[in-house]
Amino acid sequence: MSLLGSFSRTQSGSSLHKKPTTTTASIMTALCPRRKHLSASNPFDHDSPRHRRDLHMLSRRPSPASRSLTSESAEALFLEALARASLCRKHARQSSTITRPSHPTSASSPSYSSSRSARFSTSSPTNKPPQSSAVELSSDESTHPAPIPISRHELRSIVDQYDFHGYQEDPPPDRDSHQHTPPSIHVHYASQIPDRKPLTAQAFLQQQAIDYFNLVIQDNHAPNALLYKAYTAIPQPRPQYLENQPIRQLMHRLSVVEYKDERTMQCYLSVVDDMLSADIPMTRTEWNSAMSFAGRYLRRVGDIQVETATQIWLRMEKEAALRSSPATFSILFDIATKAGKFALADIIVKEMMQRGIEPNRYFRTNMIYCHGLKRDGAAVRKTYQDFVDAGEIVDTLVLNCVVASLINAGEPSAAEYIFEKMKTLGTENATAAKIKGWKAQRDLGKVLNRAGKTLRKEPARRVVVQNVTPITPNLHTYRLLIKYHAHESGNIDRISQLLDEMQQNGIDIHGSIFYQIIRGFSIHGGIRYSSWNKKRLDSFWEIFCQFVERDKEMEQNHGNWVSEEDRGCYLSISMVNIVLNAYHKVTGPENTRKVWQEIKEIWKPNEQDEEAVATGLEYRLASR
Repeated sequence: MSLLGSFSRTQSGSSLHKKPTTTTASIMTALCPRRKHLSASNPFDHDSPRHRRDLHMLSRRPSPASRSLTSESAEALFLEALARASLCRKHARQSSTITRPSHPTSASSPSYSSSRSARFSTSSPTNKPPQSSAVELSSDESTHPAPIPISRHELRSIVDQYDFHGYQEDPPPDRDSHQHTPPSIHVHYASQIPDRKPLTAQAFLQQQAIDYFNLVIQDNHAPNALLYKAYTAIPQPRPQYLENQPIRQLMHRLSVVEYKDERTMQCYLSVVDDMLSADIPMTRTEWNSAMSFAGRYLRRVGDIQVETATQIWLRMEKEAALRSSPATFSILFDIATKAGKFALADIIVKEMMQRGIEPNRYFRTNMIYCHGLKRDGAAVRKTYQDFVDAGEIVDTLVLNCVVASLINAGEPSAAEYIFEKMKTLGTENATAAKIKGWKAQRDLGKVLNRAGKTLRKEPARRVVVQNVTPITPNLHTYRLLIKYHAHESGNIDRISQLLDEMQQNGIDIHGSIFYQIIRGFSIHGGIRYSSWNKKRLDSFWEIFCQFVERDKEMEQNHGNWVSEEDRGCYLSISMVNIVLNAYHKVTGPENTRKVWQEIKEIWKPNEQDEEAVATGLEYRLASR
């Protein structure tokens, strides 16, 4: 049975097996039943508290040697290493121009004390705004030792903390003779869409709006908010007034976002709605982006997101007659997995096998995470080793996925072991690039996905790419472990050690770290003889406030930030609520009210935010 015919049995009450007749507008209604499309006058309200995400990340301050990493420079960076390898027989030991900063060796981390704030520097090393995509390069090769090649055996053995048995890979399923025949290829790429003559505006103001959009879309640095506002100023049917190239550029740029949320989802799907209403064909990549927004705009994926994403997929294959790519199945698999629909995820895997589609790098990584959610640590290890055996390039993101999966599988000690191996292998390899920012990480993933495909039969050249690929722990690695110890183990001393390591290794302690730690006080505090006491809570809160003041000054100096990560550490409704919850649990109602008064002086919230926090606070204090 093919995937197209399987949804009727995997989701009760679902109409996915029927030919979809809903419009994109109804898809958006299903996702946001109480909200209409974005207003054209104010599509992105950056001052709105709903727009601010709750990651509370501190800015990433690049070194003076940092420079922007575009998709072209990222690919050139690895192609340069490959070219050097092809010209030298001893390429595995030749120095690369790509360097990573050395990690200072130090003794064991000092124990936690109330004077911890003295060990955390809040001074900004540069007056320049942080860059969201940066990679550090060195012009002097002689100052770095020759890299130690990382063999495939070493990469596989990362997860070999101890021998395990019992996990057997399921045999491939029998091919169904009645399986669904994949649709023929139509317009997979924008270049395959035939040119058309756009409509002519009937009024001067309409033509002025069209000309303004065509001008804005040519600015590669124009923010998505400005692009969407210029687009919505065009009268309906908007896409028919535009040529193919600018409308494709708009859809691509709206799809490239740091975080998917309700607002960015509505922006993108509203353009999809216009495209379908105007009967203008969409490319496979644009359909994939629509599925991704529909299923991933919330942190917790539910039934509505799964059904909407699969509805969009059905429309792509049935109405648009486009064949699914590995990226399509990767998106569907990820959405089904995060929604806890593992039976549906298995059906997606079987459908891929029936169609003869080879999993890509992203799909294999999602499979690792899926086994973690299933709490199957042995399967996590096996899938990771299959990832390596398939010839894929291992980087920090993949190893972070292994760490997160082992934590989800209930094996935190194994996750700590992976963490230590990452530090060891990263220290040995002094030529790995240092990637900064979400755009650089996105570009790196695309480069590694292509490299994994092209170098599977060229192991010698693949080793060179692996040697320049970063595998050291980054902010996300530390955040995974700190979150576990703050929420689960309650080992605040281990958290202190991890914070010291971050400081020593030059990793900025972002606001999301404080968020997880302070939340730990509301979980483990308020108990006699607990290490999560008022003294330590005051210390963490004091350090966080110092970072808030520092980054507030930086934001005033630089104005617009490249990304949410670059905004710095700031106070928001969710962060304030976490702090008040912690003080309420640890110190009681009277001291919590004092802290709330101090927060108002620092935060200076608007009337709506202050009322929201005060109402919740009074409810908590009254219910104690």
